[in-house]
Amino acid sequence: MATLGRIDEFNAETGVWEEYAERLERFFHANDIDNPEKKRSILLSVCGAATAVPYKSIVECLQRHYNPTPSEIVQLHCNFGEQLEQMLHNRIVWGVADPLLQCQLLAELNLTFKIEEERALATEMANRNAQKSRHFCTMGNTHCPCHKRGWKFKYLW
Repeated sequence: MATLGRIDEFNAETGVWEEYAERLERFFHANDIDNPEKKRSILLSVCGAATAVPYKSIVECLQRHYNPTPSEIVQLHCNFGEQLEQMLHNRIVWGVADPLLQCQLLAELNLTFKIEEERALATEMANRNAQKSRHFCTMGNTHCPCHKRGWKFKYLW
């Protein structure tokens, strides 16, 4: 029986292992090669010296080598699963700058991450707005709404 197509040696410097493994599988399919021992022999003949390792183990090993799984540090947002929400909850509760809000968050028993996040953002925005308006009024800023209305307060608070 004639062989359909051909498989060149894998070049680690220029090739992408996943693409090579796909071409190898297509070669096996086109030539009706299902026997793992035969697949192993062909793989070893195009990849290097013979070994007693099963074909599937060789492919998996090469997959890990040429296409490694990124580290946990790189994929923090993907690999936390159910723990992600708990970790974000802890970061918000212990990282919030407003001590009153922190006490309120710690006091609630059934607080969800969504509610917690909304409260933290709302409180942060309210504190910023309050600081800005205090600054405008105490500095005698004529652009402040209080001064535009002709109010005579030196300090609004």
